[in-house]
Amino acid sequence: MKGTLRTTQVHHSDSKTDFNDWSDPKVKPLKREFSLTPHTQPETPEEEVRSSEKSVQQFSITSNTTAEIEDLRSKLREGQPLLSLKEIRTFKLPFYESLLLNLKDDGFLSTHAFINDLIISDDTWHTERVKDPVIKDRPHLKLKPLALNALSDGLTKAEIAKKAGKDNEELRSMLNLALHFSNKAEDSWYWIAEELYEQCVGICDNEAVLGKLEEELVAIAKYVYAKFLLEALHDLNYAKTIVEQSMVLSIGKFWNASEIMGESCDILYFESCLLLHKIYLEMAHHERSYDLEKAINMCRNAYQWAKLINCKSAEANALLNLVIIYLAAGRPDPVTSHLESYMKLCQEQQDILGLCEGYILLAAYHKLKEQDEKVVYDLQNLLEVAEENNIEKMMALAHRKLATFFLMQGKVDAIQQHAIKAYNLYVKLDSKLEMEETRCLTGLAQAQEIMSQFLYILLEAENVDIAEFDILMWWKSLRIPFFTNIQLFQPEAETNSKLKDRVEEMKREEMSVLNEAKKAEKVSTISMSFSKPSLRLGQTSTGTLPLLSIKHSFLDRFKSKP
Repeated sequence: MKGTLRTTQVHHSDSKTDFNDWSDPKVKPLKREFSLTPHTQPETPEEEVRSSEKSVQQFSITSNTTAEIEDLRSKLREGQPLLSLKEIRTFKLPFYESLLLNLKDDGFLSTHAFINDLIISDDTWHTERVKDPVIKDRPHLKLKPLALNALSDGLTKAEIAKKAGKDNEELRSMLNLALHFSNKAEDSWYWIAEELYEQCVGICDNEAVLGKLEEELVAIAKYVYAKFLLEALHDLNYAKTIVEQSMVLSIGKFWNASEIMGESCDILYFESCLLLHKIYLEMAHHERSYDLEKAINMCRNAYQWAKLINCKSAEANALLNLVIIYLAAGRPDPVTSHLESYMKLCQEQQDILGLCEGYILLAAYHKLKEQDEKVVYDLQNLLEVAEENNIEKMMALAHRKLATFFLMQGKVDAIQQHAIKAYNLYVKLDSKLEMEETRCLTGLAQAQEIMSQFLYILLEAENVDIAEFDILMWWKSLRIPFFTNIQLFQPEAETNSKLKDRVEEMKREEMSVLNEAKKAEKVSTISMSFSKPSLRLGQTSTGTLPLLSIKHSFLDRFKSKP
């Protein structure tokens, strides 16, 4: 009926349809019926002979046609084999539906249930993500045949082993499948790997099979899961718990996880200690902003675990992080001993990059102690080591740090020399952000020289705006680098805005109490006070104009005059 929708329900049977049971109709000759009627005359002998010959001819034609049809049918059967129920599903249903039905028909109920739960969970995740599109998208599991096939193959192997009572083989199959999904280049399948690792841990902790499992396999499974938690999921606390369980089993054993992981590994206990060392360092990094003492203790624990297995590179890494935390907290006293130990380890290991990092931290330490000469000495050592080993990135960094330090000292020639060298190296390295920052350093160096001359001109001028003069002195004392602003297109915008606000404020104050006569009097006072002790004169880079540094009392004295 028009407007109605008719639905057809198809019931699939578990048994394969046997099309051979269908028999073709037998070829039988047609039977002609001869009836004698009253009007029919009996045939003569000649007519009977002709009629018999005609019947034989018709029978021969029918037999030939039937033989040709039979031959054609046999050829069609050979060219088009019969389809099984699974093959029909593959063509008629979506891949994931046919896969689930096939697993259920074959008796792999656990595999069917697990994959079905994963698909449902994935659909729920995508539904929720629509409400929060900021979350990174991931592919639909049910639309990825390769991933579904990998799950089906691995889980069926595990289920077969479980039914056969081979618990170790079940754990190994599940672990290999988890490694398959965790070793993928993209992180889109990490959620499946996590579920599989949880199944591995569940097998390991199952009391019913605890005595049947090999301790080595259990320890390896927990170590691999802890490594995945640290590197992929960054779940530090759970990773620490799992790797500690692995260490308890592997202590004193010479087990190795190279075969399962497919890469060269050290003894499992050593690898577990090193993994715990990395976990403590990550914890220290996260705690730096919240609890400084806790972060320091984490670094110390990392150092102890590295020292336990005599891993020099890990020891140096722990000491480096410890020094960074102390310097960031402004506590230079404990730094000396740790930094010396770090530099010694780097020299023993011939770690050139580590040695460069040590010189950078040493310069930061001496700057915190206000030992300027030692700061320059440390940075020059950094530059020397970088040049000897042709490390262009460190060479550029050394020149840039020297330029920044000399900027704070007001040494114009030294600023330009190092800033230009750093800029050329960054151009060679194609480091655009560092190029822009170093270019700003060069501009600041030129501005320092011009500013000194500008101040001298102000002192010799007849008309001086006291507010402008004061704001200039205030800006000069700050020595704010332009590149502290993130926006590099106009990096000085924030500083200029503050200067403008302060200028306007000071102008309003000055204009309310000063008039033109008082301004003229103060200008003459400036020229008379040029040689007084409150002004400290030095030589500029050109050696011709004085470099001026004015104390706060200098401006206050102007404001206090009637």
